Amino acid sequence: MNLSDDDQLEALLRGLAAEHDPVPAIVTTAARAAWELRDLDGQLASLVADSWADASAVGTRDSLGTLRMLTFASDGSSIEVDVEHDPVTGTCRLRGFVTGAVGDLVIQRYDGQVTAPVLDDQFDVDGLSPGPARLSVSSVDGRRITTSWISL
Repeated sequence: MNLSDDDQLEALLRGLAAEHDPVPAIVTTAARAAWELRDLDGQLASLVADSWADASAVGTRDSLGTLRMLTFASDGSSIEVDVEHDPVTGTCRLRGFVTGAVGDLVIQRYDGQVTAPVLDDQFDVDGLSPGPARLSVSSVDGRRITTSWISL
């Protein structure tokens, strides 16, 4: 197969661009993240219960108002999490259960992520700073299940 003059010129320009103006790493990382979210509806765990929306749900357990209970569900998997604020240290503790999932719980934050082991379907993470976070686990069929962003 012979290349036309246009094809040769395009190949030359691609080579020069790759050598002198490569794609920044952050663009590649963002593209990979976008690709992972290509089927977001199938992977997003829906918020099905939030104690902040129903204050009576925690009234007997939390007289100080420092506990928030959340439940997320997606196609046979669920994440139930209690978010407890420590008024003395100003940090948060996440405790909860996962069903229909395997592996560790990943807590994604604006500044990185924290991985928490899931033992006997339970997790417990202490010392988190307040702020936005989302949780993710792997379903038993290998899909990544991710919650919406919540405020800790």
